[in-house]
Amino acid sequence: MKKFTIAAVFFILIVLTHSPLFSQQCHRYTISWDPVTDPNVEEVCIYRSRDNFNNPVLIATVDPAVTEYVDNSTLQTGVLYCYALKSANSSGSYSAFSGIVTGVTLDESSSPSWQEMCRIDSVVVIDDTSCTIYWSTSSPATGFLVCRESQSFDGDTTEVSVTPSQQHSEVLTGLQPNRSYVVKAVSYSDDETTVVLSAEFPFITEIEGDINFVLSDSELELEEGGSAQLLLSLDSEPLSDVEVSVRKVSGDTTLSIYSGSQITFGSGNWESGEVIEVAADEDIDCDDGAATFVIEAEDGSGIPTVFFTAGVSDNDETPQHEVVQSPAVTVYPQPFNPDEGSLRLVNLPERGELHIYNLTGKRVWETSWSGTDNTEWDGMNTSNTGVSSGRYFMVVKDLANNSIEKKAILVVR
Repeated sequence: MKKFTIAAVFFILIVLTHSPLFSQQCHRYTISWDPVTDPNVEEVCIYRSRDNFNNPVLIATVDPAVTEYVDNSTLQTGVLYCYALKSANSSGSYSAFSGIVTGVTLDESSSPSWQEMCRIDSVVVIDDTSCTIYWSTSSPATGFLVCRESQSFDGDTTEVSVTPSQQHSEVLTGLQPNRSYVVKAVSYSDDETTVVLSAEFPFITEIEGDINFVLSDSELELEEGGSAQLLLSLDSEPLSDVEVSVRKVSGDTTLSIYSGSQITFGSGNWESGEVIEVAADEDIDCDDGAATFVIEAEDGSGIPTVFFTAGVSDNDETPQHEVVQSPAVTVYPQPFNPDEGSLRLVNLPERGELHIYNLTGKRVWETSWSGTDNTEWDGMNTSNTGVSSGRYFMVVKDLANNSIEKKAILVVR
């Protein structure tokens, strides 16, 4: 890969590191740089921040002979991560920051402007074992595709393109007939300072069969905390019973199959059909969401796979009580590993309450205090069991139930 000058000391670039389980939520970034030639340098310091580089955090120090670092942190989708380097000598003096490199993984909930950075535009099926993927980037870029069967976490990658462009296409071959796949694009900016992973795009490798699924609705809409249904049937009677599975392949974590995930079609119900119900859990954010679901018949049935989508409208309202203006609450360390100590909150109101929620909106822990401006959380839930790794939300309130602060917490064990 080409390396480029961004500072007097460092030549730095960012690439995507493939994880054995390559999915929308499983990725790592590798930051690489040319060897340090100054004999007075004793260590290289790697800094990271989110969305901008106003508050960089030191995440690692390495020997000057090392020329790359893999960020193994639990990285979130829809977040722009920024990295830069400093060098330190034996007297404790530090160089200025190097230039900045960035990485972001998009998902279906990312804003349209972000989606334009790197997106799959369309999939054109050539036959039941091959298709053409068309994808685009907002600026000239190189990149490659990652394609996997929707029920698998292992993905195959195409060759990295060598000529920067905004419009890209790639023919995928060797696919299995009548299978559901998801594909994503990985783009590198021309100067290799930015890597962007597109949202996943689902497709199938066969259009019609002797028997086909019939859906009463392919685009469900529901409210948070509610559910929606569609009727699934067949257009012809099968010769024998057919087992059908329904599952989510990508999208909002609050959406799931409530009933109808496993269906058997036979002579008694192929035409009348069966109900599939999708439910949306409550959460504490104020964002809408969407998910894609796949309907698959057992191998050998000859019934082509189909997709349907579900969109959820958020029902959380802006709090009716006043949001009190106060100095920002400080929360550290982030990410938080309960095995290494407690999460500390400082600059709190003199009296108040702290509530911790998981992504489904369930309150996992709470506490109150009086006569102090700080408190701690040890990573245990209300049942005194350690919470699992993942993203949580904290809400700080005063005794009048006014919201003081809302922040995300990343737990990493």
